[in-house]
Amino acid sequence: MLEKQVLTNAGVDMLGQANNGETLTISKIVVGSGVADTEDDIFLLLALINKKADVTITRKVDLGNGLLLVSGTLNEADLTGPPFSLRELGIMAHTPGGGTDEPFSADRPPPDPGPDPRPIPHSGEDLLYCASNVFADTPDTITPGGTVTHAFDIYVQIDRATDVTVVVGDPNTVDCQNIPPDATVGPGWYAQRVGNVFQFKRAVAGTGIELVESPDRVTIRQKVLQADLDVYVPANHPRAPNPDVAFPTVQAAHDYLLNFIIPPNRTATINVYIGTFTHSSSVVFSHPNSKQIVLKGEPRGEKNITKIHYVSASAKDLTVDNTSGLATGQRIWVALSHAAWSGGCKINSIAGNILHCSALTRSIKTFTTDMIGSSVGKARYLPTVLTFTGLGDQSFAMWFPNGIKSIENICVDAGGANACLVVADGIVKNCHVWAAAAAGISGGAGALVLQGENVMTDCQWGLAAAGVVSAFDTTYINACTAGIQASAAGMAIGSLSELQTTTFVWITRCGTACVANIGANLRGGSWFMDTNDFGINSTNGSTVVMNLGIGSAVGNQATDLVAQAMSYLSWNKQGVAQTLSTSPAPDVVGNQNSFIHIYDTGV
Repeated sequence: MLEKQVLTNAGVDMLGQANNGETLTISKIVVGSGVADTEDDIFLLLALINKKADVTITRKVDLGNGLLLVSGTLNEADLTGPPFSLRELGIMAHTPGGGTDEPFSADRPPPDPGPDPRPIPHSGEDLLYCASNVFADTPDTITPGGTVTHAFDIYVQIDRATDVTVVVGDPNTVDCQNIPPDATVGPGWYAQRVGNVFQFKRAVAGTGIELVESPDRVTIRQKVLQADLDVYVPANHPRAPNPDVAFPTVQAAHDYLLNFIIPPNRTATINVYIGTFTHSSSVVFSHPNSKQIVLKGEPRGEKNITKIHYVSASAKDLTVDNTSGLATGQRIWVALSHAAWSGGCKINSIAGNILHCSALTRSIKTFTTDMIGSSVGKARYLPTVLTFTGLGDQSFAMWFPNGIKSIENICVDAGGANACLVVADGIVKNCHVWAAAAAGISGGAGALVLQGENVMTDCQWGLAAAGVVSAFDTTYINACTAGIQASAAGMAIGSLSELQTTTFVWITRCGTACVANIGANLRGGSWFMDTNDFGINSTNGSTVVMNLGIGSAVGNQATDLVAQAMSYLSWNKQGVAQTLSTSPAPDVVGNQNSFIHIYDTGV
């Protein structure tokens, strides 16, 4: 019976006032548990007999022909208290006119066909406009805190008025809100209406997007770096201009840059200060514009070496002019010395001006000669060190899947990871890498360029790539199973012209200095290979052409040049008096149709 609404006497009077030009405001739907026997019990009501709850109005539709549809929902989850019987349902309304305290009564029933000329009692207040009751029918039960939502469609009679203005809902109960209510998240779009509350989804700026608010609009645009940007690591970097651009880790600095699109004419530089920064997880440069990012440490330090003393197969002493800036456990490298001593090592301890250092090797060959003099060499080091611990041999220490503009002045200890630096495309400049488990520097399908002075120490292979590799400055590779793993796309390492007079490649104490395998293509010159088991091994259809520029030299190796499995290897002595050990013999086909050609254009 709840679907049959009955106009109360108060409702009849409100219609009369509405017919005289007043605004009739239907404010809310109400439900209750009051008991009534007949419709006569409803006429005199100014409110429900036993009101229990308000119902949220969700819509109003003028159906025409004197009917107005008012809909609402009641969520049990929003209610408190004990369960109650849903016995009565009504509409509350009001008009703004004058009032009287004299209600309608049984002796003064509502007039028919029109309202009593006297005004509605308590005019201006919400009164029961119409209502219904289940009477003797079985009611539904409302369980506060429950999961049921009750929906109501109430047809309100307005046919006694010829020109009625109807307002559904009190304007003070209508509200709008953003969801979620986090004020730090930007403006949003309409989501839904819950009762008299209009909910708006928050707008969240994604990667490279910013929301710009003005008085009348929100502009969605790419967040583009408008000028070159420097950020700093760590958070207390002394040159950071403000805390907003200083970050605790390299990864955090990179992730900050994800907020920007970096156009080709802009560069973002991550400046890393002096110190050893330990990582328990990989550093991944996933920025889509990482080719516009520079990762840069502090400039290298240098000490003059006046003596290199052989101690044992695993140790040597370096006498230097001073030890300021050096510490036990630090990675350094010996530069510009005899080839056999060149490359990276670790300071085990310091006594006065003597650095007790490791003498790393993966070769069965040894070198025991002491070097003494004013120009024995240089002990060089990078004060910015990134170390990685606990990554395991299935991970990369630093991965640049989208490339990098350049990595500069960084010492990286991969700590047993599968690879130290994995660079899809970009420049490695003045870096020192350690990767005992596997690769020192691995290039992807793009172009890998080595600039300045780069050092690869204690790796399964020091340098390898799938794409094109070029290194025309200075390269030190020592104590690797294979120093260089040449690529099929093409490698050019060392001097390719007599004009490249400052280009040198030092490969020492490795199992094999260079492996060219499975169709690899290598061009090089100005190599100094010493104390390796093997020099260059060209195999499986590979081609190696050496000494296109400055000539190379070998020493103290079991075999200097090896070609096998239909491979080719040529070596120009360029006037250097040296005897090369080869397999097969020079200029004779052998080792599965392989060929080594040795000639001399300098004679």
